[in-house]
Amino acid sequence: MLKLIETKKKGEDLSQADIEYWIEGAVAGRIPDYQSAALLMAIRLMGMTTEEIRYLTMAMLHSGDQLHFDGYSQILDKHSTGGVGDKVTLVLAPLMAACGVPVAMLSGRGLGFTGGTIDKFESIKGVKCSFSREEMQCILNEAGWTNSMPTRDLVPADRLLYALRDVTSTVDSIPLITASIMSKKLAGGATDLCLDVKCGQAAFMRTQHEAQALYRSLKQVGDSCGLKVKGIISRMDEPLGRAVGNYVEVLESVQLLKQHSTLPLMGLIEDLGEVMLSMARPELTSAQARELMEKRIEDGSALAAFYRYLRLSGAEDQVISELDRMTYEKLAYSPILAEKSGQVTAISGRAIAESARDLGAGRLKKEDAIDPMAGILLNKVVGQKVNAGEILAWCSGEKLSLEIESRIRAAFQVDAGPLNSSAGLATPLTLQLMD
Repeated sequence: MLKLIETKKKGEDLSQADIEYWIEGAVAGRIPDYQSAALLMAIRLMGMTTEEIRYLTMAMLHSGDQLHFDGYSQILDKHSTGGVGDKVTLVLAPLMAACGVPVAMLSGRGLGFTGGTIDKFESIKGVKCSFSREEMQCILNEAGWTNSMPTRDLVPADRLLYALRDVTSTVDSIPLITASIMSKKLAGGATDLCLDVKCGQAAFMRTQHEAQALYRSLKQVGDSCGLKVKGIISRMDEPLGRAVGNYVEVLESVQLLKQHSTLPLMGLIEDLGEVMLSMARPELTSAQARELMEKRIEDGSALAAFYRYLRLSGAEDQVISELDRMTYEKLAYSPILAEKSGQVTAISGRAIAESARDLGAGRLKKEDAIDPMAGILLNKVVGQKVNAGEILAWCSGEKLSLEIESRIRAAFQVDAGPLNSSAGLATPLTLQLMD
């Protein structure tokens, strides 16, 4: 192992045999964590070639089991690099199922300021989020889409390496990010992957250039491993939609599935949906794909696919009925009032996310408990006028304090000058379509 560390420390390439030796030994416990940590830092500093990343991805993939779904020649998956108020999966997956596109996803819980899809599902009473392959197959067959937490037998190497990356400041390595994402996507049984790589002040990648570099790395490895990859680069500055939390994001997802929205979030969902339809149904034009998605929302089939998944996941009819009738007003959130009049020209997604986390909607440590009802609901979005004393947002949580309320208020940039028509409500989130 010392030879591998020395090789990478010098900036030289590791062979396939080198990487397989490392991953197999680390998972088996033969290689101590401190040596894996040293090699991770060498990779972070010296980088990896595309071939090395592919070797690492495949070694991690083969460290555990892989899913396969019988009866499907094509299965689609979507991956986002993390966002604030990112409930895209909750809308996009049932929408694609309603369009006849089978979708299978593996999702995780949130850690830090980004929310996790599993936390959102678990905020619904009775919903189970961990399934066997057979259970996922059954749900896919009946609902047209399925989502689950990865079992401990899927890519155990990733859990081990990520825990080390988290405490060695090597999380921000594109080769390591790529191998982590792609090993799990390959293990998840999909044939096609739609990527949403985000950039901005509330994203892991701050610039579009960094996001493009990560996308290219993911695509190169995916293509070389037999996984077809397409996607977009999107901006992540203000929260996605109006809700940031868990149950409150489920509620917003239901509203989006009930009625077509002009919010930029819906535009992002439709852009991703168009990419997925281009992979599953290439005969459709862009206009036809968008028309199909709008029809599936209007005729109720997308919402029906969402509720069907919830029932199959353990939610009782009464719970789904209550969710269907739930309104934001019934949440009894506390108002956050504006201190001055003007136009909302920016909202710090990171500040909102950190405030929601501190209210109880997120975690600082993996073992932290989640308050499913904690969260923030925006009343004003970028481009809107606000008067002093008017409500900027509502919030709730067991840990609510004046200090958190002040931070939420400060997340809104309110300019008192003339209204700027260019700071409109419909500024697209998608920056670039990627092949």
